[in-house]
Amino acid sequence: MKKENELFKYNDFNNLLNNLSTVLENISEYNEKFNAFCRVYKDETISSINTLYEEIKSNLNNSFDNKYSLSGMIIGIKDLFCYKGHITQAASKILENFIPDYNATVVDMLLSAGGTIIGHQNCDEFGMGSSNNNTIYGITHNFFDYKKTTGGSSGGSALAVQSNMCHISLGTDTGGSIRQPASYCGIIGFRPSYGVISRYGVIAHASSFDTVGILGKEISDIIDVFNVISNYDVKDSSMVDYKKINNKPSDISSNYKLCILNDLFDLSILQTEVKDGIKNVINILSNSFDIFKDNIENIELCSSVYFTLTTIEASSNLSRYTGVKYGYRANDYSNFDEMIIKTRTEGFGHEVKKRILLGNYLLETNFENKYIDKALNLREKFKKRFDELFKKYDFVILPITSTTAFSINEPLKDDNSFWDDNFSMLAALVGYPAISIPCGVDDSKMPFGFQIIGNKYKDKKLLEFADRIIKLLK
Repeated sequence: MKKENELFKYNDFNNLLNNLSTVLENISEYNEKFNAFCRVYKDETISSINTLYEEIKSNLNNSFDNKYSLSGMIIGIKDLFCYKGHITQAASKILENFIPDYNATVVDMLLSAGGTIIGHQNCDEFGMGSSNNNTIYGITHNFFDYKKTTGGSSGGSALAVQSNMCHISLGTDTGGSIRQPASYCGIIGFRPSYGVISRYGVIAHASSFDTVGILGKEISDIIDVFNVISNYDVKDSSMVDYKKINNKPSDISSNYKLCILNDLFDLSILQTEVKDGIKNVINILSNSFDIFKDNIENIELCSSVYFTLTTIEASSNLSRYTGVKYGYRANDYSNFDEMIIKTRTEGFGHEVKKRILLGNYLLETNFENKYIDKALNLREKFKKRFDELFKKYDFVILPITSTTAFSINEPLKDDNSFWDDNFSMLAALVGYPAISIPCGVDDSKMPFGFQIIGNKYKDKKLLEFADRIIKLLK
């Protein structure tokens, strides 16, 4: 029997209205307390699902479910995705009441495939954070323990899926913002290869890292959404034509070679249940696949490279928010310069200001050789090392978080935070696809996952492999 408040499969057309009812009941019951959505589009969703239901019932289009592959899917989007006619604010005062007159490309793609957007979801301001605390909408709370974090910056997106307030959430992953909250919330979080999904209409944090990704409970749902949104978009110059370079049948193998990175699974900072849980996964996989050990030199420098480069990019991207054209504008200023200074001082939160200041400092001093060039060179070395690894192996396995979700009132210990950053930022630095898969719970029933990184532009292969792994772990 179906558990109360769970969702039916989105393309189960006989249960479209039941799904809608369940989603709205869950939002009504849980959202005010746990704070997943900053805005819910109830009336639009009701109208969309009822129209869909009537069209199917009337049998106006016998090929309806083939033409609209996401029909009946109820989707939440992070508050970074422009949605025409709807406030899109990046969880920041600086974009107060900003209403875009266009859709992000991925939003258009979802709607064209029959998906329904239920609302915008809470997140860390401009995607800068890992606990969903840096937001004008208030803190999000983990559905399994109100006192624990959901992670971030796509924390609201993870919570909405975790609590069955939607089928799928669309988030962004700059350094780990999909995979880390997925681990803390016990769901699947997928970061595609950089350049595979259009970023047009997605409010930027760090442009050479930002990647649109997907959070869900079912790998089949994530695959369906990925197939829809991985179409080429001329409006994003950083894109590759993924479907053109992947026009051959998927090379599914029964004998993949898996790489385990040396020493990472024996770090003292790993929570015992996390360490034992991932090692148990590796033991299960060893019965079906060849497993090897290898290393990535200087992996502990990932976070330093990441923060050096992303703060520079963030300071540049956020320079456009001045109060001149849109968003928040300060009062009581005497000249143009003072207006901009007061607007940015009042409009940005602490974490965003900190990163802007660091980025400006690096750009406006003679640090090219001391920091910036070194960071760029290290990034290239990490990319070359990954190219070498994927000539020998099909997938790389490593942790995604060192613990289960930490307390909202007690920040993660420095050593854990340092290594969690390195775990998650590695794939972001090199632009390879990565996925977080649930693999256990600790003694307090809080979930955790592990991470698989696939070869660049082999996203479908990674998703198909993840599907096999999930079935093996059941």
